[in-house]
Amino acid sequence: MNSKTNFFAVGAFLLLAQAGQAAWTATNLHPSTATKSYAFNVFGSKQTGYATIGGLSRSTAAKTTGTQQVGYVQTGAIVNAGLWTGSAGSWVDINPAGAASSFGLGTSGTQQVGQANFAGVTKASLWTGTAASWIDLHPIGATGSGAFAVFGGQQVGYANFGGTNQAAMWTGSAVSWVNLAPAGSTASQVSEVFENQQVGWATIGGAEHASLWSGTAASWVDLHGSAPAGFTKTFARGIWRDATKTVICGYGFNGITGRDEALIWTQPGRTVSGHVNSSGGRTLTSISIQFRSHVTSLIVGTPIVVPVDNSGNYTVLAPGLVNYDITVKPESFLRRTIQTNTVFGSVTNADLNLVPGDIVNDNVIDLSDYTKLVTYFNAISTDANWLIADGDGIRPYDADINGDNVVDLSDYTIIAINFNAVGDN
Repeated sequence: MNSKTNFFAVGAFLLLAQAGQAAWTATNLHPSTATKSYAFNVFGSKQTGYATIGGLSRSTAAKTTGTQQVGYVQTGAIVNAGLWTGSAGSWVDINPAGAASSFGLGTSGTQQVGQANFAGVTKASLWTGTAASWIDLHPIGATGSGAFAVFGGQQVGYANFGGTNQAAMWTGSAVSWVNLAPAGSTASQVSEVFENQQVGWATIGGAEHASLWSGTAASWVDLHGSAPAGFTKTFARGIWRDATKTVICGYGFNGITGRDEALIWTQPGRTVSGHVNSSGGRTLTSISIQFRSHVTSLIVGTPIVVPVDNSGNYTVLAPGLVNYDITVKPESFLRRTIQTNTVFGSVTNADLNLVPGDIVNDNVIDLSDYTKLVTYFNAISTDANWLIADGDGIRPYDADINGDNVVDLSDYTIIAINFNAVGDN
């Protein structure tokens, strides 16, 4: 998340509703004494933004990772993007050469995004800490563009075509631009990104709807329908999640009170479960699962070790609500990768049909595996060297493919059946 600062706000009421087939709980954060309020970013249990009280904006939040802040400095009529690391003296001017002005609008700690103006054209911009590192993200054919947030190598914002803003995502270059504008929308924009999910808004039927994406236009989820009664338009500005929940913050116009009011949407975490089929290989009591984005193949978090019960079933808590792949590579099995889309609910049929025989664990069953089988043929679990690795890191135990404590003809048969098989990526 790119902005992590306290925001003073008290929830007024909750409403459980449906949004894009997924249940979201929307909370009104508007302070009772405020005339307007906005939530822009979220991290854990904290949301950032500001409330207008007595005509004055009493608090604001700039984008920060906790160690790096990004924004801009105005000197006379000149506005230059810049970044800080906690003090005024740490300021670094990152205005690109030739730009009339620039604004820093988001940071991941290593990358910064914003926009720069060249000859009257506003261009989405990416930096890595210096003015010289500037990368032009402006898509071909666009009349204007801007980037508001960056996380995990993804940059998000908008690109303007024909006078209309369209939600945009990049992965480091102008040619990587992805149009996230949902079907039927007349305008859209992305405000924030976190672990392969993006939030912002899309204009549907003449009204702005808070929106959630998972890397494609087709993944769009309309959050507007889960807002409390009376909200005629809504905007999503920040997103954060852990293994137990996803939290999105923003604001909307309350037609009943006639004012903008801060909002958050929350959704419980999702699980992935299924059956592990060892296909004649040794019985597994646990597996190590790695989640990664199905859209970008980017790794999400660290591997999670989960138990496999006596019936061969497993359950793991997904790190978020995303179209994931999960991949497993138990010892002496080929790698298995399957798609598990948790955007619309928990996944219960994520069966892992494994292929045994990869003794040397290079994700292919071939002559090298057969050679190790021959080397350790007739070895048994009571041998002194059963768990001692050779120069290639392989133990006699690894050649016992079916787990019956002896390397014999049954293990050879498994290799013969699966010879030349290659694991998933």
